[in-house]
Amino acid sequence: MGSTFLHFLFTVFRILCLLSVMGSAKAQQLSFNSWNTEAGLSHNSVFSIAQDRSGFIWAAAGNTLNRFDGKEIRMFGPHKTGIPTAENDINTILIDRSNRMWIGMSRGLLTYDIEKTGLIQCV
Repeated sequence: MGSTFLHFLFTVFRILCLLSVMGSAKAQQLSFNSWNTEAGLSHNSVFSIAQDRSGFIWAAAGNTLNRFDGKEIRMFGPHKTGIPTAENDINTILIDRSNRMWIGMSRGLLTYDIEKTGLIQCV
């Protein structure tokens, strides 16, 4: 898929999320921020988003995990996590009840121990 199409899908997703929040919010003032590489994201195309039990927002962009704490983005790239990089982008992430992240990649499945940041295991 082209990056323009992925950007379009991500924009549609953001609009739908905003509309669903606005429908349930009565008198709340809502604000929305968009993040990109200028704000610290590793890549402008985000393929998957998940939230861990500590409240961090994780975004899969390219072959890098990005963690947002509400103020800034911290990147966990292949050099820190051990994610195999050769033509191996992160397609999806899921965080289970044990606070372990499952990472679906172009060429396999990995688990990432969030509590011990940096430990990757091939499944």
